[in-house]
Parts: sequence; structure tokens; C-alpha cells
Amino acid sequence: MRRVVLPVLLLVAVVSCARPEAAGIGGQEMTTGPATTTYSEPPDTTSYPPGFNNEDLHKAAEALKPLLEGEFATTYSRLTVRDNVPMLVIYRKPNPRFEAEVWKTAPNVRIDFRDARYSYAELSEHQRRLMNDIEHWKTRGITINSAGLGQDGSALDVGTETDPPKDVVRQLEAHYPGMSFKVERIGEIVPATR
Repeated sequence: MRRVVLPVLLLVAVVSCARPEAAGIGGQEMTTGPATTTYSEPPDTTSYPPGFNNEDLHKAAEALKPLLEGEFATTYSRLTVRDNVPMLVIYRKPNPRFEAEVWKTAPNVRIDFRDARYSYAELSEHQRRLMNDIEHWKTRGITINSAGLGQDGSALDVGTETDPPKDVVRQLEAHYPGMSFKVERIGEIVPATR
């Protein structure tokens, strides 16, 4: 029996190390966080309760939304569900009170807290300003058709209909000081037909 156990344990270790990164919400590829990642277990639990499944993980993410986007909008940045682990990845500006409140709201969920450059409030404000300035950017040859909060809280993601000028990021950062931008041509957005 002892001869069988060691090879089986070795095989399990090798297989678990070779797993690919999880897909994010909507099947998007996950981004890896900065070197300052701190993985955390819930304070008083080390494993999931019997019967826990990924639906429970998504329910925990939904239960956290009002707290994250409300009281802690200046601390919280982004939340990603990693179904294959399973765990939540929360990008935030470090704040012990915030983390304690997250554990209170989702006590039985593994959470990976990662540092973010910008908060949800900062990203949302710049997203609103940018979308209000679409006509301004058209006069400069930049046709913006989307602006989204970056996956990891490091920048505002901007989509353009055509290839933007080479210095578009510099122009955006000069117009909106204090914010970083990632710009990508995504083409024309076509409304869904019914």
C-alpha cells in the first residue's frame, strides 16, 4: 500500500501545478496581479463547507457588490471570480477595515486581495468624464466607442472604432491628469437586433 501512495501523491502534485489560469467572468482571460498580492483565507475557516459549489461563489460575489461599490468605493477597485480554484480576486487599495468587512459578508469564500492603482470611484469618475467628452475627441480624430473599468484597477480601458493616433494615450493622460489609459481598436459597436 505504501508503494502506491507515494506515486499517487506525486502525480496529484504535478497535475495541480500544471493547471492553466482561470477564465474570468464571461470567459475572459484572467490577468495576473502585481507582486504585492496577498492570498487570504477567511479568518475562521480553511475549507469550503460540504456542498459548496461555484454557484455559491457567484452568490458571494453578488452579495459583496453593494458593500464594495458603496461604502468602500474609494478602496475597492475590481472583483473577479475564478471558478477553477474556486476563489474571488479582489483588487483594492490596502485597508484592513475593508478586508474585515469583506470577510464578514463572505465568510466561507477564499479571497485573494491584490493591490490596485485606482479605486472603483476614481475609475468610474474618469469613465463618466471620458464618455461625456466623446465629441471633443472626435474633433481630434479619435472615435471612442467604449470605456471600461480596467480588469486589475491599473487603468481605464478605452475602445476606439478606428486606429487612433500613436500619441492617443499621452493625449488622454494630459486631458485627464491622474488617470492611466489602455487604448485598443475594437471597431464599430453594432447594436443587437431583436
